[in-house]
Amino acid sequence: MTATIADQQTHSDINQARRAQGTTIMARSTKNKPRKLSRKRYTPAAVAVYDALCDGGAQSNLDLVQVAATAALASDYNSCLEEGRKVKRGHVEGMLLRDIALVGAESFGRNALRAGETQRKLLKSANGLRMTAAFAREWKAVLEVETAPQPREPVTVQQFGEIAYYGGMSEWEGWAFAPLVPRDTAHFRLWHPLPVETLVEAFPGWEVSEESDGLVSISAHEGAPVKQVVAEWLSHHGILSDGVRDKKGKKRRNLKDLPPHFLHDVVVKNLPLAQSIVSKRYQANMQVLVGDPAEIRSWIQMWVVELAQNFNAQLGRPFGTWVAGQIGYQVQNLNRKMNSRTASDLEIKWAKAEERFIIENDRLPEQWEMAEAMGMTEGQLHSKRAILSRLRSIRSAQTLESPSDAPDIPVVDDTDNPEREAIARENASRITMALVTAAGTVDPTTGIPHLERPIGFLMMIAMEWGDWVKSDLTHLAAKPASKVQKELSEIKAKLRADLADMSDRNIS
Repeated sequence: MTATIADQQTHSDINQARRAQGTTIMARSTKNKPRKLSRKRYTPAAVAVYDALCDGGAQSNLDLVQVAATAALASDYNSCLEEGRKVKRGHVEGMLLRDIALVGAESFGRNALRAGETQRKLLKSANGLRMTAAFAREWKAVLEVETAPQPREPVTVQQFGEIAYYGGMSEWEGWAFAPLVPRDTAHFRLWHPLPVETLVEAFPGWEVSEESDGLVSISAHEGAPVKQVVAEWLSHHGILSDGVRDKKGKKRRNLKDLPPHFLHDVVVKNLPLAQSIVSKRYQANMQVLVGDPAEIRSWIQMWVVELAQNFNAQLGRPFGTWVAGQIGYQVQNLNRKMNSRTASDLEIKWAKAEERFIIENDRLPEQWEMAEAMGMTEGQLHSKRAILSRLRSIRSAQTLESPSDAPDIPVVDDTDNPEREAIARENASRITMALVTAAGTVDPTTGIPHLERPIGFLMMIAMEWGDWVKSDLTHLAAKPASKVQKELSEIKAKLRADLADMSDRNIS
């Protein structure tokens, strides 16, 4: 029994000695082995601070806090809102969501600075803060490795066709460098334009862009309350708009992540394809819309770049196939941006019908032939032709200072049927008087009409004789939409009663 206990004590001592020796060896090896630094270990605010100081230059605490706050807002807006409420201890009544989020983001920025000083990664200098020499060297090395172009998603395998090569790599290897990232976007059109710089300052950390037709888009990471924040800020500052609408989860590719040579070849090699499709299928439409061949080429170049942002490589469809299928939609969207939706669709239909007739018959169509090609009567064709003539005369209008090469009034042949013209003028006069009557009352003593519904009257005139649509005119009213709609409804009701015998007229 005694020997057994002695043997157990001996084995226990040996095991303890081995464990101690192993611990010492592991500790020594861990101490001597350099730790692998990863940017993922740090918060977005801390990464932004270290990146800003990576060149060795010292910056003030205020500047670094702003840099860190912008990074925090761009990465997680909801966390900034939560942190802002904690900093304010719940006393956020009357504050905008944007201001609450800024408070929380600045708190994250100050925490990043304090953590860097505590961990001896940041040192105070005469000019501000700077990185320690050892950590700066380590951070630069990691930055060079992690920011180098590296595929970050599986390479898609093309199942059909010939694989294209751009920038010395296959198409699918190139797209893997910049995966599609879902973004939440708010769209709005301002009644009075603002500088884009003002919106960039108002929403730090978010992407702000403005299109040619005045539509402003503000994009944030998925899950951010972008619509609520933007609508609240516009309302607080009294900035009028058509209303904020959002599109959630819309995927976009960051073109900066693509290798430069790959992106260059993608655009350059697919431009001839896009230009060929436009010239063969949509040349008449583009000449009506733009006219200048150089400007047409510029639009095509911009479309190819935009399509590269939206291209989904996961489907295994070549980029050239995607471009060929999307160019038609781009032409149609351009038409609707430059004109109203109704007028642009009319121009597309007219241009296609005329071009098709010329190809088949090698001559310009007569009026009855054009009406048959468009599927309408000659009377309807006559009114549509007058609309297109007005649109084209508006496009060719010049300033008062510049001399005009064309007559002030476009020459349009409207006398092919004098009897119909007389009836049309009579109907137009009657409808105009009915509009005036429906928009107000007439003083019995003087006979002068007093407009009680001026906004509705102007909009009805523009829609009836100018081929405008309500969505094009609402932002010009400078009145609440409910009031505009009420006036329009009252005028329409009065018109239906006064013009009951003209049932073939479409009063809208």
